[in-house]
Amino acid sequence: MTAPSRRQFMGFLAGVAGAGGLSTWIWGTRSARNVRLRSEFLVGLGRRYLDSAPEDGDRQLLQRVLGIEDSGMIPVGRTRRRIQQEFRRGDIVLVDGWYLARSEARLYALLSLL
Repeated sequence: MTAPSRRQFMGFLAGVAGAGGLSTWIWGTRSARNVRLRSEFLVGLGRRYLDSAPEDGDRQLLQRVLGIEDSGMIPVGRTRRRIQQEFRRGDIVLVDGWYLARSEARLYALLSLL
């Protein structure tokens, strides 16, 4: 499996972050400094998630669980729906004060491993 680049991954997160409620905070402004700070924030969330779920610490496992294709393409629509469904059924994790759908936390974990 080819890992997406950090740039591709951040573009993907822009599309799915709204499902988890972080979109206004993460994508509210467009300055390069703010995007960098928010990227660092998401990487930090991913690392803290992995501290509490070390079994998710393998990049290939995360790519497989998240349905990332061999080409490195991330299925945006399917991932967005998965995150929404996880919120509805209560499959959430608390990471550093943020309630995240499990797939959302795994996305940030993957980002931290790239």
